[in-house]
Parts: sequence; C-alpha cells; structure tokens
Amino acid sequence: MNQKYTHKQRQGDFVADFLGFHRETQITGWSFNGLLLVKDGVVIYKLTGGQPVILQHEETRNPLGPVMGIAQKVFGSF
Repeated sequence: MNQKYTHKQRQGDFVADFLGFHRETQITGWSFNGLLLVKDGVVIYKLTGGQPVILQHEETRNPLGPVMGIAQKVFGSF
C-alpha cells in the first residue's frame, strides 16, 4: 500500500508568477508505504516506511518571462 498527501501553495508576487518571471511553490505533506504478507489468515511479514513530514521549496526563474516560452516554441529549445 502506498499513500501520499501533498499540498502545494504558491508564494510571492502574483504579477511575476502570472507572467512567468518568478514562481515560488511551497510543498508540504506526508507519505506512507506498507507491505503485509498474510498466509492462512496470519501475518507472516510486515514492512512499513515513508516520510512523516515532507517540506519542499520549488523556485523557477525565467528572466524573459512569457517571451522565453514563445521563443522556445518558435525556435526550439536553446
């Protein structure tokens, strides 16, 4: 069994985020992994793991903003 819960929340300036210049995202949550082996109604092996707390920070910068996305579509990746 694998269970994971994450919540993403954007932070920072709305205009810069909307136009694609600078985007900051805070990711929080948890994850759980479990394995049970059952034979004839008796648990013969169990294994558990995961992360009780997930804290991640993603930051992307695009100095040209929306112009860079358009240029990549027109001229390809550079």
